[in-house]
Amino acid sequence: MTEPRRRALGWIGTRLSDHRAELVEVRDEVDSMRRAMDERIATAGKALTRLAAERGDLQRERDLLRQSLAEKSRVAARLRLELEQARAHNEELLAQTLPAALQVATQISDDPTSPPEKSGFRQNLAMAGELRDARAEAAALKAKLEEAEEDAARHSSRAALGALPYEAETRALRAELNAAAAELTRAKDALARAEDERTRSEESHRAEVRELTRRHDDAMAAMAARRSNDDEAAAKRELLRAHAEESAALRAETRDSKAAAARAEAAAEAARAQLASLEEAARGRDARVEEVVGVADALRAELEAEKAKAESAAAKAAAETERLRSELVAARHTQILPDLAALDEMESRLHSLAGTLRAREREVASLNGVVEAQVMERRALAEELRNAREEAAALKAAIEKERELRRRAPPRGSQNGGGNGGGKDRPMTKSMSRAFKTLRY
Repeated sequence: MTEPRRRALGWIGTRLSDHRAELVEVRDEVDSMRRAMDERIATAGKALTRLAAERGDLQRERDLLRQSLAEKSRVAARLRLELEQARAHNEELLAQTLPAALQVATQISDDPTSPPEKSGFRQNLAMAGELRDARAEAAALKAKLEEAEEDAARHSSRAALGALPYEAETRALRAELNAAAAELTRAKDALARAEDERTRSEESHRAEVRELTRRHDDAMAAMAARRSNDDEAAAKRELLRAHAEESAALRAETRDSKAAAARAEAAAEAARAQLASLEEAARGRDARVEEVVGVADALRAELEAEKAKAESAAAKAAAETERLRSELVAARHTQILPDLAALDEMESRLHSLAGTLRAREREVASLNGVVEAQVMERRALAEELRNAREEAAALKAAIEKERELRRRAPPRGSQNGGGNGGGKDRPMTKSMSRAFKTLRY
């Protein structure tokens, strides 16, 4: 192989290595972009999950506020009804009192010295007192209504302050959405640049392959022209085989490059699909954010109304609590303290009874011990008595047997009368002595 061909093949190998490195870099960039897209999609999914949870919390809070609003609406309606009834009662009292007052005024003007009738005058005074009471009650109801309105205004301001965190969170979510959109735009630009770079790399690779093919064809033509003898033919065949192997390797590398380019194209298509889905998710999230903002505004308005009613209910609850506290104090002085004294006395009696019961239980336990000891002792004695009776029965049987033997034996006095005192009985044996002791016992 000649030196120019070696240099050409080395240059071709260098270019192929460079192309492989560029393809690896493109593949790494596509993988990094895919990972970045996956991370962004996961972040968007987490944000959507958080928004869904916040929406559920807002819905529950909205339901609670609606319930409280309904309760407060009922309370306000009842207060308005009481105020209308008080006004009607005042007008009725005024209508009833005015003719009598005019009559009394006419009587006094006709005859200033004559006193008015006592019964009518007293009735007029009573009606005037009722009128004053009704006016006072109406004024109290009006004051309560004004206080409820003031509380409503105060709670509306509090509700506005309480809604500030939701607005800040909404702004933060919008900022996140804008950042995600900017990141999507940057990813699209990077993907477009990667595609342009891949296209340029493929074009340059094809051009180099065409150039190598052309050079190979030129070399083959030159070799065919210079073929003159067998040695040159063998060398040319070797060179042709080497060129064929190099061409096969180049074709394989070309196929690998095309496969890598196809994979990069598929990865780019997948990245485009992910970008499209992410954009769709971002649009859906924008719509949900707008919906949440609308719900938050509606809830803020409802909260303002609810807070107004809550204050009036709280005032009533405080009054009711104060009344119950006073009743409890009175009941404590009249009922609870005597009951506590009786309970203390009963507790002392129960303590004394418990002590007595414990003492009796100890006595019963000691008696049980004594009884058990006596029972055990009696059982032992019964066992000894049974053994003694058995031994006595055995001894009695032995004595009867010995007597029977004596009756059957010949008399010994005629043979040896002076040896044991004439006709005296035999001495008592040890077994007979034990038997007689047992019988005595």
